[in-house]
Amino acid sequence: MTTNLRGGARTFVIAVTCLLALLTACGGGNKSAAPSGTSAPTPQAAGTVGPPAIIAGNVFTSIALGYRVTFPESWQPDENFVVNPEFTLDAFLAPDDVNGVRPNITVRCDRTANLTPESFVAVKRQIADSFAAGEVTDAPTTVAGQAATRLQYEQRAGDKLVRKTETHFVARRCGWSIQLTRGVNDSQFDALFDRMLASFEFTNPNGG
Repeated sequence: MTTNLRGGARTFVIAVTCLLALLTACGGGNKSAAPSGTSAPTPQAAGTVGPPAIIAGNVFTSIALGYRVTFPESWQPDENFVVNPEFTLDAFLAPDDVNGVRPNITVRCDRTANLTPESFVAVKRQIADSFAAGEVTDAPTTVAGQAATRLQYEQRAGDKLVRKTETHFVARRCGWSIQLTRGVNDSQFDALFDRMLASFEFTNPNGG
């Protein structure tokens, strides 16, 4: 798998998010792999990028992946934050760091031709267990009418401890992962994540 880099920097939380995305695609990783710096170059698309998203106010419609979501006011969408043959990841960034962490939400589509919902969630749970700094909790939920699993845990990223909330499900030839990363004491972002998750919908109601 090839990932090119482009100019610019992101806070270390986004760097960890993308690192986890890459490790998941490769099937594993270890806790020491998380970067220790406070910023990192931004990964660029290394696969085929589809038509650009439509952004109207804070409504983001992905033409390439076929979903629509309402992201928090003043947040910055970053379409195709990572693209390669295995998965595509869109990122939504808070405008500022909060207590040294830039909160962010990512929407990821893994190509899952041979995965069932159960096996997809099992892989994601294994990854979470390998990175968690403590217990991983899970609970059933629904997203866009699809049965889903929510994982929550804390993860060390350099000298920071961050809180991860991940929601995983399989639909439309994708294994979907929608994830919030925030500071451990910044629970005010949980409501923003829940509202964004509730707004998630597929743009083609008939599938495809």
